[in-house]
Amino acid sequence: MSDVKNILSEREKTHGSFADVAAMSQQLKAAMSMSKNWLVLNTAQRESLEQIAMKIARVLSGDRNYRDHWQDIGGYAKLGEEWSNTSLHTVQKDLEQAGAQTVGEINFVGAEGKEEKAPVLAIFKK
Repeated sequence: MSDVKNILSEREKTHGSFADVAAMSQQLKAAMSMSKNWLVLNTAQRESLEQIAMKIARVLSGDRNYRDHWQDIGGYAKLGEEWSNTSLHTVQKDLEQAGAQTVGEINFVGAEGKEEKAPVLAIFKK
């Protein structure tokens, strides 16, 4: 057997058959892409979720106790989290922790089309 065939044979023991993983992964990704928030996710968030879907497919098709699958899911979730620090609430919280003070209020239309209010924050340097 060639090196590639040996590698693929070994991976199948932990990952499951490529055809099974591919089918399940694509089904999970299709379901995710039909969600209402899919198009508003940034590319890193979408990729994190797609990688998690592939890892879930490996858990369900291969060795469910193979720790790398579970660790990889956690790693991709962490990457998604790291690229999610752009929400208004998170930015406001970060500014407040940096010493920003509320100096007013602004009205805006939120993600669901409803009018919302947010504080206007300013950082004063000494």
